[in-house]
Amino acid sequence: MNAPRPDADEPARFDEALRWALESTHDPALASADWLAMDIDPTRTSAFALLTDPSVPLTKLRQAKDAYKTMRIVGETSSDRRLGARLYGTAIAAAIVRHGKRITRQSDAALRRSFHGLLDDADMPEAVRALAGQALCQLDAGGPGVDATESKSTQSRNDVPRDASNSEAAPTSDAATPHTEIERTYVLSGVPDLPQHAERLIIEQGYLPAGMAAGPLSEGRLRRATGPGGRVVLTHTIKTGTGLERTEIEQTIDRADFDRVWPSTWGRRIVKTRYRVLDRESHPPVTWEIDVFEDRALVLAEVELPTAETVVLPPDWLADHIVRDVTEEVEYRNYVLATGEKPR
Repeated sequence: MNAPRPDADEPARFDEALRWALESTHDPALASADWLAMDIDPTRTSAFALLTDPSVPLTKLRQAKDAYKTMRIVGETSSDRRLGARLYGTAIAAAIVRHGKRITRQSDAALRRSFHGLLDDADMPEAVRALAGQALCQLDAGGPGVDATESKSTQSRNDVPRDASNSEAAPTSDAATPHTEIERTYVLSGVPDLPQHAERLIIEQGYLPAGMAAGPLSEGRLRRATGPGGRVVLTHTIKTGTGLERTEIEQTIDRADFDRVWPSTWGRRIVKTRYRVLDRESHPPVTWEIDVFEDRALVLAEVELPTAETVVLPPDWLADHIVRDVTEEVEYRNYVLATGEKPR
């Protein structure tokens, strides 16, 4: 009997695995970025190959933008976050240059800062810097506008390029712009068996008594979110309305402001562990947030949607744990859970 012939692709796969292992030791941040790229498109061997190839479709650039935005926010090290910020900006630049689409709602000023950062970074490959330069030229020429599929409600409040090594970014001029949040909330029977790529955050948030003092931090919510590696993001948020669609105004604040006002939230706080899971199988892709509350037996799932008409199809790992949709039940709003008060 003849022995089975070896797979012709086996040496290539071995070489690729060896390359990845060596890079993991030499540059863990780049290795992580490459792993994300290969998860998006197995035919690409690196993040830079994915983002600079003109043949890459817009859908994959959107996925890359979301993946590297997450890396920018919750990367374990400053190197992870810095590279995530660079690749996040590169994905946006590639969409502008290759497809004439603006896959973000950032302001022109924010995009220019991001693209100039790419141009000035000598560690970036020439192809990336060239993309940034071309994207800047297109911005200066007045286009393109925001793609219609980039609903404002789906944009993260962290969707502003910045030096990801900073644990607390200074407020930006457009960080406090109101936007409509379209979000469904579900009560769960327990914590589901989460996918391996779930991101874990510890969230402490407190609510300020309305009108307690004059000034920009006189009402609303303060939040301290601690991600991998102990990275902390501090925010101040005001939300109005109830149900599926609400208006949100949020900005990052510095530690001095947070520490000054946080004591005023005493007795009006909650602490929860949040797991964020990107569902790439959904159309369009959505991010599920699973909140496990520390002070009560409660697990909630939230998902932000592009439109109020979007049909929600929970992924398999979550579906069996959903008890019911509580979007319209104010008792499950974080404000009510923290204060016991119904929204006015």
